[in-house]
Amino acid sequence: MVVFADVADSRDPLLVDHMTARILELSEGGRTVRDIIEQVRKEDRSSTVDDEVAWFETLFIGGLIYLRHPEVVP
Repeated sequence: MVVFADVADSRDPLLVDHMTARILELSEGGRTVRDIIEQVRKEDRSSTVDDEVAWFETLFIGGLIYLRHPEVVP
C-alpha cells in the first residue's frame, strides 16, 4: 500500500501489486531505470523489459516516481 504525504492535495492510499512495490522500493534516488529493471528481472523473469519500461512511464505519469537533479532538495 502506498500512502501519500499529509498535504492539501494528497490522494487516498493506493493498493499496488508486488512488482510496483518493488520498483518503488528500488527507486530511492541512487539507481537508474536500467539498474532497477535489471534488478527486477533478476528477481522475476516473467515480465519483459518493454513491460517494465512502460510501467515506469505509468508510475511517472501517475506521480508515484519523479525526476529531480541530485543537488535539488524538495
